[in-house]
Amino acid sequence: MGNRGLPCFCSLLLLLRFAPLSCSQSQQSCDSSDLNALRGVVEGLQSSDLGWSFNGSSSSDCCTWVGISCDLGSALVKRVIGLDLSNKSLKGSVSSSLGDLDQLKQLNLSNNSLNGSIPVELFHLPLLELLDLSMNMLSGLIPAESNLPSIRLFNISANSFRGTHPIFAGSSNLSVYDVSSNSFSGPVDTGICNSSDSIQVLRFSANMLSGEFPVGFGNCSSLSELSLDANGLTGTLPDDLFTLSSLTKLNLQGNSLSGTSLNLGGNNLVGEIPSSFRNFTSLAMLGLYVNNFSNLFSALQILQSLPNLTYVLLDENFRDGELMPSEGIQGFANTEFLSISDCSLSGSIPPWLANLTKLKSLDISSNYLSRRIPSWLGNLDSLFYLDFSSNLLTGEIPTSLTRLRSLMYGNSSQDIVLMFERNSSGKFLQYSSLRPSIILSNNKLVGSILPGFNTLVNLHVLDLSFNDISGTIPDLSGMSNLESLDLSHNHLTGAIPPSLSRLHFLSNFSVAYNNLSGQIPTGGQFDTLNDPSIYMDNYYLCGPPTVNNCSKEEPNPYTDGEGNNERRQLGHTLEQG
Repeated sequence: MGNRGLPCFCSLLLLLRFAPLSCSQSQQSCDSSDLNALRGVVEGLQSSDLGWSFNGSSSSDCCTWVGISCDLGSALVKRVIGLDLSNKSLKGSVSSSLGDLDQLKQLNLSNNSLNGSIPVELFHLPLLELLDLSMNMLSGLIPAESNLPSIRLFNISANSFRGTHPIFAGSSNLSVYDVSSNSFSGPVDTGICNSSDSIQVLRFSANMLSGEFPVGFGNCSSLSELSLDANGLTGTLPDDLFTLSSLTKLNLQGNSLSGTSLNLGGNNLVGEIPSSFRNFTSLAMLGLYVNNFSNLFSALQILQSLPNLTYVLLDENFRDGELMPSEGIQGFANTEFLSISDCSLSGSIPPWLANLTKLKSLDISSNYLSRRIPSWLGNLDSLFYLDFSSNLLTGEIPTSLTRLRSLMYGNSSQDIVLMFERNSSGKFLQYSSLRPSIILSNNKLVGSILPGFNTLVNLHVLDLSFNDISGTIPDLSGMSNLESLDLSHNHLTGAIPPSLSRLHFLSNFSVAYNNLSGQIPTGGQFDTLNDPSIYMDNYYLCGPPTVNNCSKEEPNPYTDGEGNNERRQLGHTLEQG
């Protein structure tokens, strides 16, 4: 058994003794068909300085040549699997003999001066994973019968190809596809998204593509970049484009897109809003919420140029410690809905908002805005939804808020105005009702509850919770449409007005964590407000649903609300956190 390898060993010794080819050289020999294919590559070039030699004993040693990589193959014969001739100043044509390199996995001929068409044989390499022909002078059509089942990266950008762009049906591993800066024409074929669910990059920029913006990119579920700029696309953006949750780069400038359909919310878009947005002159609704945009000042300067912009939703962006711009913004004359919430903005409520005379809804909640609430807000006659919650606002509530005309005399049908809103997955556009509201919770407001609120007959939600408001609860029974009243976590004293029982739509009510006293009203709407948590931590309140017996009522010594001060400060801190 042990002697069976001896003849081979002796033969090897003889070979080493008499043959001029070393063992290492023989192990790096090329397959003869690969060698012939490489000879064809050189013959197709007008000039090259590759240093390849097809004469003499070194002719079979192609695995050591510049730009060539081989597999591990058999002990004596290697197969060419990689050819990288990028940046070699090559001139001439691409040889059809490349199709004979049937084990080729990577082919990079980028950044040369190659011209002519691409031979069809190049598009039938079964193992080819990378094909980079970018930055040459190649032209002609891409063969319709292309079959590259293993392709992962396909880049033919910066050439002069024409006709329809390829889609590579059956190429299930395709990840990067770049046909930019060519002369492809006709419609964009989103069938490429049906070929592979691994596509991350699609670049069609700077071609002559035309027709309406296609439906189908939503099937590229892993897409992170889509570039279609500098073409002739028309129409509106389809809904499925807005379902691409991994999209971080979208280039659409230099087309003829129209419509009022643009919601890019719930993606991972980064950087600044491009200046090309100024061209969307017909745009009415814009949703950019839940991304990673930066430079709010630049964004507002760009968007203020859009004369028809009605809805602007920029929530959950600009989170790198930016300031709310206080000046330099003059547009948005037709804007009705503006939302810049949860952006970690500091500063104050900006005065340029006073010029948005058509504003109906303003949400700047969950920021770090400080100083007083400006009195000019009461001059915005159309304003019916105001959310300033979770900021650092101080001072008293301006009496002008009790004179908002849309909440005094407006049509109560305003509570069905439609707006953008994320669904549970945060990806899609849906519409829902927006109830007339004043939400000032979780700030540092002081003073009393304004009796003038009683005139806001169309207000549905009033939330003053988690502030430092003191005094008594005034008569609010005139707010006949009120559904939600939250006065919890303040310094309120005195009794709960029995007149509140006449608020027949009141379904959400809380006065918890105050210093109220006296009997909880009964009858009317209070018969349904029987959850003890509504009244908790008001030690001197009595009657159902509390356990305190009103016959043993004691006077409330904390007439100024100081008894809950320490507890409320703790609750305010926790809520801010």
